[in-house]
Amino acid sequence: MADDLTKRSLPIDHLILRGEAASPALLFKDSVVSFAELDRRVGRLAAALVERGLVPGERVATWLGKT
Repeated sequence: MADDLTKRSLPIDHLILRGEAASPALLFKDSVVSFAELDRRVGRLAAALVERGLVPGERVATWLGKT
């Protein structure tokens, strides 16, 4: 249990460096996203936001509609 709490409090890059890149980061219904895939998706989102003029440190709000 303590190890799970430690995993949840570490940044994604630390988990990847610890060799846990393939471990599940997100689970929803039948979908599983690994820490490595989550890191890639976050990187793509960050790059897209920078292309649109945001700078590191700026806050971004998200809105997720019902699916």
